[in-house]
Amino acid sequence: MFSPTNFFDVIEITTIKDLSVRQQAKRMLETSKITVAYGSQPVQLVNKLNINSFEAAERSLAVDRCKACIDEAVEMGSVGVAFLSGPDPGPERRNEAKELVFDSLSQLCAHAEKLGSIKVVVETFDQDIDKKALVGPNAEAAVLSARLRGKTQELWTHAGSQPYSPAARNHSPRADSDQGPSGSRAYGELCHARQEPSCLWRPASQVWTPRRRE
Repeated sequence: MFSPTNFFDVIEITTIKDLSVRQQAKRMLETSKITVAYGSQPVQLVNKLNINSFEAAERSLAVDRCKACIDEAVEMGSVGVAFLSGPDPGPERRNEAKELVFDSLSQLCAHAEKLGSIKVVVETFDQDIDKKALVGPNAEAAVLSARLRGKTQELWTHAGSQPYSPAARNHSPRADSDQGPSGSRAYGELCHARQEPSCLWRPASQVWTPRRRE
């Protein structure tokens, strides 16, 4: 059972299908005073959910399933829910795919905003080696975040498996902040894109540290 000690500050969970087990886990997390984050990436990867699919029905299904992940994250008291983009289609249709992922993320952020203060996180992956995801290079993720600013509640990007890229700072609205939000998850480099447009890109050794819930 989790204990409110200094050993763990944050725990990341994903979907728990069994309702009774989920309720038990929720009670444990509530008493532990540990900050909870939710990762939908396993759900997306296992079910091959592509939020930038060129097939409208396939993309709609992916968005609906991701909205369900947001619902579960809120139920579990998570401070944020993380997603990843679908596969990069290659340079010929990349711009088209970017418009589709923008639309999908707009829908997810709007859904999250209706449910409260939960943060939406987009995790970046490589575009041409392993995951081959559309999002993608850090600089492109920063541009995507900037496009969503003002349109949605808030979007964060996490450069989880991307190498540190100084070029991303050049695409940031402001890259001079060293303050992380209270209660944010230790995702790595985060980009806040709302009314206070601060983008911060820095090595994982310098990530923001979440505070344990009181």
